[in-house]
Amino acid sequence: MSPQPSLVLAFVAAMAFVCNAHVGISPSTGQPGQSINGSFHVPHGCNGSATTGLSVSVPSEIVVLTPLPVSNWTLDVKYTKLDTPVQVNGVSVNQTVSSFSWTGGYVPADGLEEFGLTFTLPQVDLTNTPNVTIYFPIVQTCVVGSTEWTGIPGTASYNASTGSPAASFVIANSVDSTTADTHDHDHATSPTPSSSSGTSTSGASGFLTASLSGVTLFAAVSALFI
Repeated sequence: MSPQPSLVLAFVAAMAFVCNAHVGISPSTGQPGQSINGSFHVPHGCNGSATTGLSVSVPSEIVVLTPLPVSNWTLDVKYTKLDTPVQVNGVSVNQTVSSFSWTGGYVPADGLEEFGLTFTLPQVDLTNTPNVTIYFPIVQTCVVGSTEWTGIPGTASYNASTGSPAASFVIANSVDSTTADTHDHDHATSPTPSSSSGTSTSGASGFLTASLSGVTLFAAVSALFI
C-alpha cells in the first residue's frame, strides 16, 4: 500500500528539520556587560559523517572568554595580546582568547553534543540601535569532510555561505529587542544562565528537545515506508 500524501509531506518536513539544523550558541541573547554561561550545540555531523572536532573564532568584541573542557575531547586555546589593556568589571585585561578548538572526540553523525564556554559581553552603546549582533565563526571537522559555519551578513563571502551561517549572539537591553537574530537557534526567554556546567539549561534543553522531536518524527515517518 502506498503512503498517504500527508505522510509523504511529514517525511519531507522531518528530513528538512534534521538537515537544516546548524551549529549555534545557547543562549543567543544577552545584555551589555552580562556574564554568559553558554554552549555551542552540534546537532549532526557533516553529510552523514561523524564529528571529530570543533574550532571556534572569537569575535573581536569579546575580550573575556573561557572555553570549558568536554569529557573525552582535547581543548586547545590560542591567545592574542591586546594593543591597549581594557577594563572589564574593574579588572585590567591585556590578552584575550582569539580562537579555540575541541578535538579528538567523536559524535555520531546523528548524535548531539554541547560544548560549553563562559564569556562577558561588551558594554556596547545601544543609544541609537536596539541591538548589536556578534558572530562566532565555527569549523566543524568530521571523519570525512568538514562544514564551515562561517557565514556573516555584510561580508564578501556571505552569499556563498548562506547555507552555513556563523553562530550569532544578539546584545540588547531587553530580549524583546533581539529581532536581528533570524537564525533557527533556540532563544531562551531569559539570557541568564542556569547551569554551572558550562551549558545554559534553558537554551540547551530547548534545543535538544526540538532536535530530538525532529529526529523522532523522522524515525516514525520513515517506518511507514518500510
